[in-house]
Amino acid sequence: DSIKVNSGATLSISSSDTIILHSDANRTARLGQLNGTASINYNGTGKFLVERFISQKRAWRFLSVAVNSTQSIKQQWQEGATAINVNPKPGYGTQITDNNNATWLANGFDTYSAGGPSMKYYDPNTNSYIGISSTLTPLDATVGGYMTFIRGDRTATAFGSPVTSTTLRSSGQLYTGNQGSFTALTNQFAAVNNPYASPIDLRKIFVSPTVFYYIWDPNRLGIPYGLGAFQTLVWNSAGYYNVIPGTGSYGATNNFIESGQAFFTGTLGPPFTMQLTENAKADAMFTIAPFTPVGSPDPGIRTNLYTVNADGSTLLADGTLINFSDDYDNAIDGMDAHKLTNFGENVAIQSNNQSLVVERKKTIHTNDTLLYKIWGLRALPYRFELIADQMDKAGLDAYFEDNYLHTRTPVDLNGATTVDFTVDNNAGSRASDRFQVVFEAATGPLPVTLTNVKAYQKNENIILEWSVENEAGIKNYEIEKSANGLSFTSAAILTPHNTPVSSYTWLDTKPVTGNNYYRIKSADLNGKIQYSKIVQVTVAERKPAITIYPNPVKNGVIHLQLVNQPEGVYVLRLINKPGQVVVSRKVNHSYNAGIERIDINVNALHGVYNLEIIKPDNSKVIEKIVY
Repeated sequence: DSIKVNSGATLSISSSDTIILHSDANRTARLGQLNGTASINYNGTGKFLVERFISQKRAWRFLSVAVNSTQSIKQQWQEGATAINVNPKPGYGTQITDNNNATWLANGFDTYSAGGPSMKYYDPNTNSYIGISSTLTPLDATVGGYMTFIRGDRTATAFGSPVTSTTLRSSGQLYTGNQGSFTALTNQFAAVNNPYASPIDLRKIFVSPTVFYYIWDPNRLGIPYGLGAFQTLVWNSAGYYNVIPGTGSYGATNNFIESGQAFFTGTLGPPFTMQLTENAKADAMFTIAPFTPVGSPDPGIRTNLYTVNADGSTLLADGTLINFSDDYDNAIDGMDAHKLTNFGENVAIQSNNQSLVVERKKTIHTNDTLLYKIWGLRALPYRFELIADQMDKAGLDAYFEDNYLHTRTPVDLNGATTVDFTVDNNAGSRASDRFQVVFEAATGPLPVTLTNVKAYQKNENIILEWSVENEAGIKNYEIEKSANGLSFTSAAILTPHNTPVSSYTWLDTKPVTGNNYYRIKSADLNGKIQYSKIVQVTVAERKPAITIYPNPVKNGVIHLQLVNQPEGVYVLRLINKPGQVVVSRKVNHSYNAGIERIDINVNALHGVYNLEIIKPDNSKVIEKIVY
């Protein structure tokens, strides 16, 4: 599992010894956090041998450098082999090829490949990959990681060789302590090397809705040879969720970068500075425990592009995500994410002459148009899938238009719509601007209009006010609250007056310190949903406190707010009247964290519970909760 060195202790490695951090199909060993005055003494030539197991699949991998070593790439990932058919240690190493037929042998490569180099790094200035010039030089952590084609161990000498698993390993001193910071520039991707022999937690590196992470997934399709594709991770206040979830290696959420894995980051917002620290290291338990799926918090449209096989089955090639809210801007800014090109099929949102994989824009109205860009498609049958969420509102229809075939397909604004199409040798069939979604006014009842929505602080409370026009047929209004403007929870439900024009007021007696966001959700008798604009009130910092809301608890969810409480790990235990522990969990609280969510089994017995909160200094607080 792991080596852990306590603060004040020193791990001393004899000069002739090597500690192996083993990796196999079941687990990868790691070095835990070195905090305080913990240290490692190598006594000159003592060292670690860090392994990275790679599963049996022919694909690209984006690999990091976890060892500071003078060993050459040939000594490390080629296992010191002197020729292509030499296999010093079965099950270890891989073939590394060059695309220069004149110099490959002299530069340490195994062979020449006309298809391109099998090991390369990313150049942000040219937005392209550059093949390494030699394997006779050491791995360089400063390039941000190596995109490496792995077909197996050294017995896999050609592209079509039988695929095997393999383990790559490097020997030297580990990167420990806080690493040097770097600045990611606007409108530019940055490759990031995970320097630690440990998984790292993205939530402990740099968290912002304007900063996106891109991870290469070897198990996500990869047209046309199944060699992998990028996954885009978007922050939603609780964690990072995938633009196209449930594909390849990842489910709906992914907050972790594995040991030996490099990744990309980027922003269309202002430049930001990132630093990897020991605190970013994650427990192995986080990487094997299932994650709770987190959906998109705002109304939106997720678009998936599939290839269609002869038997009717499909393979997901690429996808995009658009979210809508009046708090967003239609101009390109930090809330949007650039499209990072795959090696095969690509689909992007074309907006303001830029290609995006994520766009956040203002609420859709009639006469709006969404433009899609496609490229890298082959002469094959394809399928578009548009999954709309919370987009259906009275007076609005949408159509998916094919500018090549001049067809229009109605779009379900609260469900899935599929459209099959074919790419052939006609230029128009593969035109990048072939597809778009248009929104038009629909016939039907006049939609309800929420107006004059405002919120303001009065003493310790926040007052929310709004007016309604065309209110006939409304079932209820639901007030939704958020600490970040993205993820909302229900705070109250009000019965409508059902008059032509009505005014409403609601009092929030438990606002959080910092930003408080509100929106009103109206539901009519036919089940139609409509949202107001989002309003915000900032509450000044309050005295240290621990707050639980709502109390009594609703829908089996406890919201725990730690106000000005010390950073660190908190142990939470929900105890029923007989003294039994119903729920137990740990949360790693940071000073700027918002609200911790604790889920209770909705079928649990109702009554009075004690929530025991053990702070990082082992002091204890007990709060009574009614469920």
